[in-house]
Amino acid sequence: MTKKINLSNWSINLLKADNVQWFKWYVLGQWENEFKSYFAVWECFASCMDCRAKFGDFNSEYNLEVMEKKFKENWASEDELAAAVLSITEALNNFTTLELPTPLESEKEIIVELNDKYNLKVKFDAFYWDYILDHKTVSIFTKEEEADEKYWQQMKLYQYARYKQTWEKIPAYIQEIKKARASVPATLLKADLQALVPEEMKESTVNDMKDYLRAHPLKERCWNRIEFKRNDSIIEEMESLLKRAMKKADYLQTLTLDDVL
Repeated sequence: MTKKINLSNWSINLLKADNVQWFKWYVLGQWENEFKSYFAVWECFASCMDCRAKFGDFNSEYNLEVMEKKFKENWASEDELAAAVLSITEALNNFTTLELPTPLESEKEIIVELNDKYNLKVKFDAFYWDYILDHKTVSIFTKEEEADEKYWQQMKLYQYARYKQTWEKIPAYIQEIKKARASVPATLLKADLQALVPEEMKESTVNDMKDYLRAHPLKERCWNRIEFKRNDSIIEEMESLLKRAMKKADYLQTLTLDDVL
């Protein structure tokens, strides 16, 4: 029996953008083993989130050791490793300001059978009883007007998969988390700073107040939550998207690599 192909947000986007790469991976089975530091960083952060959900602790020391081993095995520079460790550490610190409860499920995987050749596979970071949450570590928060283009397809696929599994119609959220220490804007005047610090700090110097705010960052400077509401049009939209993806994948499988090139 031929192994079924799992379609995902990532593979669907690959079908749209890079036929050659999709053909090599999904038809020829020529998967790349090239080390990518950003992926190792994300794996580490996701492992920390999963440990927090399951055991109540990030287990960051162990997860950072695992990441460090991957960097060294792939001859990454010391500077690159140091930057990766710092970004994870700062992201975890910023995440703690969220004060989120423990999710009902973490690293939640759903596989929806589409036909005898394809499945839809999604994996979201956390499920909180009545909503889906996915974490993204970012350098800059996404602007409101850019959120749909950046995340909407992924969120719709999550909502569609959950609906197909349980018939639930629930919202989804992207939780962007800064992977750097929240800064204090240089443009803030003394009066602005006084409005942000505790009463006992209000007569301190500007530098002391800025130092305090760096050590006790405001939540809104640490993370940004984007809501994707649920509506029934998602079902038809996603079934149309998946139908087109399967049609494109079927076509590519009738070709040779030379044909695709």
